[in-house]
Amino acid sequence: MKSLSLLSVAVAALVSNVSAAGVTGTPEGFASEVTGGGSAEGAYPKSTDELVSMLGDSTTRVILLDQEFDFTGTEGTASEQGCAPW
Repeated sequence: MKSLSLLSVAVAALVSNVSAAGVTGTPEGFASEVTGGGSAEGAYPKSTDELVSMLGDSTTRVILLDQEFDFTGTEGTASEQGCAPW
């Protein structure tokens, strides 16, 4: 019974610490003024081509990603040296 009381106190202390944690300060970066998608329709792109198309058109939407998009080989190739000193 004593261990149950001790466990209850520990859980209560943990929950109070977690609920007291909050965000402080202001966001940084190019999207710091973004507040959300409003009433825009959500869309899940199924391919890299569809994602690129969604990012480039003028349709208002929230783009939701439910998979990893691998752009390897989609933008052509290059044979230059990686750290060319110029």
